[in-house]
Amino acid sequence: MLFAGGVIGTIAEGPNPFGFLFYPALYPGAYMLDLLPDWILPLGINGWQLFLMGALLNVGVYFVIGYLVDYTVNRFQV
Repeated sequence: MLFAGGVIGTIAEGPNPFGFLFYPALYPGAYMLDLLPDWILPLGINGWQLFLMGALLNVGVYFVIGYLVDYTVNRFQV
């Protein structure tokens, strides 16, 4: 009942019940783009291009994290 109540309460908060996942999903790519020097990114880049670059970086980061977790579980499996 607690789980069902939590889902209903989350949906009732707004139009996107999974909006709380949006920012953590974008953080790795956003931080990596912030670490790049200014001369790598062109000055005329628009928001959509920046968003897509961050999304592609996130896919790579999540793939590497997933691979490391899988390798660790398979390596130390008893």
